[in-house]
Amino acid sequence: MMYLHKYLGNIWDYCAVIIKKFLYLIFVFMKKMYSILTIFLLINLICGLKTASAETVLVAGDIAFMGYNNDANTVNDVTTDKDIAFVLLRDITAGTEIYFTDAGWRSDANAFQSLAFVGSCPVPSNSGAVTDGVIKWTATSDMAFGSQVAIRCQFSLTANVGTVTAISGTYNSTVVTPANPDEYLTLTTAGETIFAYQGSFASPTLIGAINLNAVWDATLTLCEFTSTKSVLPAALSTYNQVITPETDNGAIKFTELQNAIATGTKEGAWAILSASANWDLNDATAFALPLASVLPVKLVSFTGKVNSKNTIDLQWEVALQSGIQQYVIEKSSDGVVWNEAGIVPANDLEEFTYNFTYVQNIYDNIFFRLKIIEDLKTTWSHVIKINSTKNNTVVIYPVPAKNQFTIYSPGNELLKTKATITDLNGKTVMHFQIVQLSQSINIEKLSPGIYTLHLADGSANRIIKQ
Repeated sequence: MMYLHKYLGNIWDYCAVIIKKFLYLIFVFMKKMYSILTIFLLINLICGLKTASAETVLVAGDIAFMGYNNDANTVNDVTTDKDIAFVLLRDITAGTEIYFTDAGWRSDANAFQSLAFVGSCPVPSNSGAVTDGVIKWTATSDMAFGSQVAIRCQFSLTANVGTVTAISGTYNSTVVTPANPDEYLTLTTAGETIFAYQGSFASPTLIGAINLNAVWDATLTLCEFTSTKSVLPAALSTYNQVITPETDNGAIKFTELQNAIATGTKEGAWAILSASANWDLNDATAFALPLASVLPVKLVSFTGKVNSKNTIDLQWEVALQSGIQQYVIEKSSDGVVWNEAGIVPANDLEEFTYNFTYVQNIYDNIFFRLKIIEDLKTTWSHVIKINSTKNNTVVIYPVPAKNQFTIYSPGNELLKTKATITDLNGKTVMHFQIVQLSQSINIEKLSPGIYTLHLADGSANRIIKQ
């Protein structure tokens, strides 16, 4: 019996050791799992923060204004409000934020006028930009180059895409005589300037501006009592729009918007969108924003290609065709100046595919659009661009250019070669060496006119200096 008790005691001691080791292993395992879980949570937290802040950082010219209504209206909603609209000139990601304000830019400091009463300003107490405000638009999904955004901006703060948030109501509507609801961008019919920016109101990164007063002002100080004046910020010297004459409501012509988007480049689009002549203006009637096609026919497709005979075959497929007299094919070497290339009579079929062959004066790059003639009105299609020289991959933009243009070649063939610019008389006015695949060329000293850029590969490219 004594031996049995001793034997059982030994077994118990042995089991206790095994149990202790097993519990220790469980402890070590749980500790490792806790560390792994902690690391996993930290990674997710960091990634989550990164995702939440991954907005697209914009620079000057990445958007352009394409419409505004200074007159309160119910054209774009059942409630009375005012409107601004812009078009994206680059792709952006969800979460991208853009701020808008109708406050003026000052000449006595690199900043906006104050939105609230400034204590150091003299009497009267309503000095400064007391009827201007700030709103914020946020993209709720990834958006592509050419996307239109229209915002109801005075009271309701809604948009056709994305969300709009109130940042600063006007001083008069929130402090002096509180209104319900508050006002934000009041867009006075006496004229206005509207800015788009990222960052803060106190330290903004300006990305666009439109002046509805026909001209930028020479001076504007902190305490000057005005809701319309603004000087032109140096940061927007290239990318700003001025509407002439001062008009209450305006929108880029739909065909010109299509032409701008069809260029596929910020510079090409700005050359079209910044020209006041390309806008429809009206002092009495507000515009529907965003813009929509008003073509009298559904253009299913419009394409073109260079054939083996070095001519260009154009083809367009239509549906819901009704009341069309003819299609006028228009061509352009720069997407700005257009000339007639031919006429195709319309038939009576509701659905049909038309063809046209262009055989004359093929440029390195050539643009086409359709001028659609009805009984009482004329409309235009979107623009297509054909690279008629198959081996020519050089791109020159913008056309026309103001102070500089960019030459781009995806290959290395032209690197370290000489380029020459000649005038219409064949006289050399400028030459330079190509040292980069994408190179900006300063032509500020050239007189306005038409020039030709000659490259080492034998190609000749038209340049128009504004």
